[in-house]
Amino acid sequence: MGASNGLAQVAFRGRNDDGSETTATWKAAKNVNWAQRPDRVFRMRLVISGNLLFFGTIVLFYKLNGGSLVQITSGSTVLKGVPTVNYVHASDSTQQVGSGSFFTDNNGMVVNTGITSNQFQASDGSLTEAEAEWSLQIVGDDVVNGDVIELRARRSAGVPLTEGILESPFITVDVPRTIRRTIIIE
Repeated sequence: MGASNGLAQVAFRGRNDDGSETTATWKAAKNVNWAQRPDRVFRMRLVISGNLLFFGTIVLFYKLNGGSLVQITSGSTVLKGVPTVNYVHASDSTQQVGSGSFFTDNNGMVVNTGITSNQFQASDGSLTEAEAEWSLQIVGDDVVNGDVIELRARRSAGVPLTEGILESPFITVDVPRTIRRTIIIE
């Protein structure tokens, strides 16, 4: 499944920030939402599919509890892009989630800005995919337990993908409960 005449977000998978681009472990299966503790680095991988010649930037936005879309930056509230020691910004990603024809020169590993210089058209004009992975962190002071954060890819300047969002991750904020214990000494 992919874009019929443009770009579409067709799959996602959350992952831990515990290894390289190829060795990090997954949080859940493909297109399965998960709960995430705030103030811990995690990664989000999206599959973008297209059949048009596209050189540009794909950026990541979030919605908190169904609200307005907000672009994710290193200074954004609720969800921000953060550094990781596990990969270099703008290095190429490999195909790990999608299954279509894959464009390898994709600069898909993202720290806190958009992907750059992506191409989404095979030489014969057929559908092709690229995978982008962002290093992210939920800002604990800006959320409460049970908040839901949706992630969406867009083109630069917030322009929607022409074929839309076919699969979108919803992350539930998981704030651990505080346990208080009283010790009675007699």
